[in-house]
Amino acid sequence: MRLLSSATARLVALIFVLQIAMTGGVLLLARNAIVQQSARDRQEIVAEVANDLRAWHARGGDAALATEITSRLDTLRGENLVLLLTAADGRVIAGNLAAWPPVVARTTNWQTIDLFRTGADRAERLGISATTLPGGSHLLTGHVIESDVRYAQVSQRVLIAAFLFTVPLALIVAAAMTRAINRRVAGIADTASAVAEGDLARRVPLDGSGDSFDRLGDGVNAMLARIQTLVEELRIVTGSLAHDLRGPIFRLTATLEEARNATDDPVATAAMERVSVEAAALQTMLATAMQIAQAEAGIGRDRFGDVDVAAMLGDIGELYGPAAEDRGITLVVTPFEGHFRLHRELVSQAIGNVIDNAMRHAAGATRITVSAILSEAALTISVADNGVGIAVADRATALRRFGRLDPSRHAPGAGLGLSLVEAVAHLHDGNLALGDNAPGLRVEMTLRTQG
Repeated sequence: MRLLSSATARLVALIFVLQIAMTGGVLLLARNAIVQQSARDRQEIVAEVANDLRAWHARGGDAALATEITSRLDTLRGENLVLLLTAADGRVIAGNLAAWPPVVARTTNWQTIDLFRTGADRAERLGISATTLPGGSHLLTGHVIESDVRYAQVSQRVLIAAFLFTVPLALIVAAAMTRAINRRVAGIADTASAVAEGDLARRVPLDGSGDSFDRLGDGVNAMLARIQTLVEELRIVTGSLAHDLRGPIFRLTATLEEARNATDDPVATAAMERVSVEAAALQTMLATAMQIAQAEAGIGRDRFGDVDVAAMLGDIGELYGPAAEDRGITLVVTPFEGHFRLHRELVSQAIGNVIDNAMRHAAGATRITVSAILSEAALTISVADNGVGIAVADRATALRRFGRLDPSRHAPGAGLGLSLVEAVAHLHDGNLALGDNAPGLRVEMTLRTQG
């Protein structure tokens, strides 16, 4: 059933059926046209002979016609002509048939029948016409059409053979056409997937043929170029805004600190404490937004180095372990051996963000496990908790920049933590994925080997 629902299978079937129908129709039409034309030729010959003989009868009656029939049969001995003249009472006057065939009417335009000619050792297929002459005598005129029958049989066998040859050929052609179409569509689909995963520089490959797929690919590429320009402009604006706001926020924090030191009013001091906390949160938010913008712009790859992943994870465990313990959570870093080329500070911060999220938002969690798997070309670092997890429908929101789920809306934070993790993964040509830890959430950051 899945095969039948496939557009590719339906396209192959459609092309196959159309080719078979067209080929079979053309062959059948050609065969019928040839057979029918041959039959018409025989009928015209018989009609001409019959008209000629009727003219002889008009000039000299039955006797003259009998003489002419006998003469023609003697002259054309061995030919495929069939002639018979009978009197009104059925008596044979002349011809090469022993008697009037009982299944043939006295008057008929055209009829095919198997008959024995006089002297023949077997019946032959004949096409005949019959007419009643003035005076009551009857004239039968015919022609042997066995060659036509044999030709029709041979052409039918040829038609069947050609049809059987066409079946696999049509299947091969249909498969080849479908493969060519699929290859062009796959190029567009691969580009769309790459762009969806963040590779905005990816473009649809063109072959320069100018066909419909080339025009579609050209249009898609123009659209992607425009999107890439807009995204780059947005990143530049975001990064510039975050950078320009750092100075005013820093001066605001310093001014608040000076004012707090200069007053003894407890109410004013408490208010300035709250403003300082909000200013610090805003400063952190701006710093994170700048890091995301820089990572997405590819800034920082010059700081990639060969890193002892086990040492890095060990440092993270020592840094976040006490905070987790204060919340009643056990932070476990599974043993790992291996080195990988990466940006140590950014990757450490990304892992820390995920651990911090788990400690603050994974309700009911008692254990957080950090592990790593190294393959030939990728390093996958996982942070898994046994809390409530995130529903599949909410995971896209959790990954969205400034996206916050309902349970965490009243907790400190701006919804940029996972965005930074994803940007760091993309900086390493990798990706970020949220999964089910059954129970809990599993966050996997995959980093790939840099060329």
